[in-house]
Amino acid sequence: MAFSAPLSSRIGNSTRALPSIFASTVYVLLLSCSFSAQCHEFTSLSKSEAHTGLNSNALNIKRSNFPANFSFGASTSAAQIEGATTEDGRGPSIWDDFIERYPGKVMNGNDLITAIDSYRRYKEDMKAVKELGVDSYRFSISWTRILPNGSLSGGVNQMGIDHYNSLIDELIKYGIKPFVTIFHFDSPQGLQEKYGGPLNRSFVDDFKDYAEICFKSFGDRVKNWMTINEPLIASKYGYESGTAAPGRCSDRNNCPAGNSSTEPYIASHNFLLAHAAAFRLYEQKFRAKQGGQIGLSLVSQFYEPLSNSSDDKAAAERALDFQLGWYLNPLVYGDYPKIMRKLARNRLPTFTAEEKKLVKGAFDFIGLNYYTTNYAKSIPMNSNGPPVSVTADQFVDFTVERDGVLIGPEAEGSGYIYIYPKGMQQVLEYVKNNYQNPAIYITENGVTEQRNDNLTLDVALKDEHRVDFVLGHLYYLHEAIKNGVNVKGYFYWSAFDDFEWGIGYLPRFGLYFIDYNNNLTRIPKESAKWVRDFLEGNSSTEPSIASHNLLLAHATAARLYKQKFQPEQGGQIGLSLVGQYYEPYSNSPRDTAAAKRAMDFELGWFMEPLVYGDFPKTMRQIVKDRLPRWSDEEKNLVKGCFDFIGVNYYTTTYAKNIPIDFRAPPISYLVDQFVNATSVTEKRNDTLTIDAALKDQHRISFILKHLYRIRRAIEKGANVKGYFYWTLFDDFEWSEGFNPRHSSEIVLGLYGYKMGSKTKNPKPATDPYPATHHIILAHSAAAAKHKENYQPIQDGEIGISLALVRDGFPRFSEEKKDLVKGAYDL
Repeated sequence: MAFSAPLSSRIGNSTRALPSIFASTVYVLLLSCSFSAQCHEFTSLSKSEAHTGLNSNALNIKRSNFPANFSFGASTSAAQIEGATTEDGRGPSIWDDFIERYPGKVMNGNDLITAIDSYRRYKEDMKAVKELGVDSYRFSISWTRILPNGSLSGGVNQMGIDHYNSLIDELIKYGIKPFVTIFHFDSPQGLQEKYGGPLNRSFVDDFKDYAEICFKSFGDRVKNWMTINEPLIASKYGYESGTAAPGRCSDRNNCPAGNSSTEPYIASHNFLLAHAAAFRLYEQKFRAKQGGQIGLSLVSQFYEPLSNSSDDKAAAERALDFQLGWYLNPLVYGDYPKIMRKLARNRLPTFTAEEKKLVKGAFDFIGLNYYTTNYAKSIPMNSNGPPVSVTADQFVDFTVERDGVLIGPEAEGSGYIYIYPKGMQQVLEYVKNNYQNPAIYITENGVTEQRNDNLTLDVALKDEHRVDFVLGHLYYLHEAIKNGVNVKGYFYWSAFDDFEWGIGYLPRFGLYFIDYNNNLTRIPKESAKWVRDFLEGNSSTEPSIASHNLLLAHATAARLYKQKFQPEQGGQIGLSLVGQYYEPYSNSPRDTAAAKRAMDFELGWFMEPLVYGDFPKTMRQIVKDRLPRWSDEEKNLVKGCFDFIGVNYYTTTYAKNIPIDFRAPPISYLVDQFVNATSVTEKRNDTLTIDAALKDQHRISFILKHLYRIRRAIEKGANVKGYFYWTLFDDFEWSEGFNPRHSSEIVLGLYGYKMGSKTKNPKPATDPYPATHHIILAHSAAAAKHKENYQPIQDGEIGISLALVRDGFPRFSEEKKDLVKGAYDL
């Protein structure tokens, strides 16, 4: 991820906010920290506390709220996950040198040598990305894997090209669109040593050469390019505070060289020119053939005025100009914001006419990385003071508190993320209103928990705060789209726990947990499972929504029939419900309650609204807001709208209680029941001969036993009107096709159907010999009844017509012989 929080230190006479990811290493900043006296203490809310702030409307956000072509993905970057920093021809990056030169500027002396070993394990990682259900994956290419010293003169590393070709092919194999960042903070150390990296105009030409290799090598499959990730952060932390590579600043206690008041402006100017040069190159040489699009990713935190004063409102606007306007103004209008030109004066580079033409309009889309929002308070301007830094030029005091109240819960382990989902909508609408509504992708948005190796794995994987974070931000993202913002996609940061720059491996951003103590094993967190459900369909909400609408559809049709057709046609109308029964697994009260709960979640789900006008109380308690509510009008529509109920019964299972956890993240309707069901089935054997396969005495027994129990229910007052066997023929059994497999293989029909032919083979239930056997028994019983009760009065006769069948009849028992013998008059 980017270190995307405002810089907070005392520079000159102003109070500043803490530099994003460097909360843990505050001692290397320019001067002292003033983040409400707690800037580098991890006094954040726990996951459970942060979990409580979710906008209830966000619970109803689902994939279908977004356009069908809206991209959902996850992001990573090469330096943060790959490792293998000296393997297969890779040259050193400025971050390799920075960590080696200043080990104290990264928490715990963490380095990039292994990271999470994704360079070697990329196939495993791309499979893990596939398991998320995302349609897109954003990753970056390591510049020094392609050009080890940064320029063409040092040679091209074919092994690096081969690696990324293989990675891209894996994504394509899984149907995942690659979104590729060409440069994500890790520029070549060779260029830094040769001419100062992005402080020199030569950087633009070398970047253009590097980008061309990428377009040539990967552009046949990559259709979405980001040239540079967060030039603001690379400039401010690399050249203003010195807390990121290459570690330059004005303070000689922290940096051996640098100028915090000029170099950030110079670096950003060359970043913009490098981006524009790559864009024009793609536009001229590759777009027509490859058909891709190209943009860049900007950090997009929002600023709220600390008060309603005009000064604080102007301060918030200035902060946005110095963040987004710094790059968007040249890209959209051809020059830096007026306020930057006024305050930075001749320290801000000037675009030549040629450069303005190069930069203006040089994008197809803008990537925005949003994490948090801060308050902005104006500082009186003193344009006569000595230049100190880019941050001091803004004359803004950044804070996260207003009247002692945080703007949002602080995320564990980050030191800078204060959860404020509404800020995403605000920054999106700001860009729309000020920069001609460009196409936008949210290329990063994520939240942390602090690494704690003492937690059990089960606890470490429970990240419901992340589910809430994403839901809340997607809600406001959707609101922005409704208000006309042209958003094309959303990428969560990060797919995996990773190296987070100055904080090392302390924070965990990932959807996948990395077990740093056990071979860097990748394990999906609860959020990863939630993402898959959200994208493939939400198992925790959609069953309830679908059933609600199915009930309304039934009720609408039933009312229509009763009002318009029943008086004339005289029919009746109902619906068929599955009627499995649940026996308690034991006699314990908990298992008894579990069986009742299972019945509520099966029959009660539909019968309670039909009979009483609402869902069962148990469902309302457990499912809560995910269960749709009935309006008064809907209750009146549904209640009593049936003449009969069809019940489809096949089996009974035992129900065993699972302890109810009302704070668990919503996973699925089945989990909501907190019931563990078990059952037994019969296995089919296709090796049987047709004669053996047609002998289905078990079906006869099945029907007789069920008819017996139906009769017992009727005797006890059940108002049963009929019985239908399923099914007349072997048939197509939905997802199991013509070979149903539900842990077993079952052919249901009275008639066996041979696949590939149209022959229907009657099974023993309709075989003439067993059938005739029972017909004779039925005749005999009727004859006996006739002779005893009716023949003396009516003087009639009773008989039966027979045909010669030789020895095909079943054998009679002695009792049945006595019954049958003599049972005729003619």
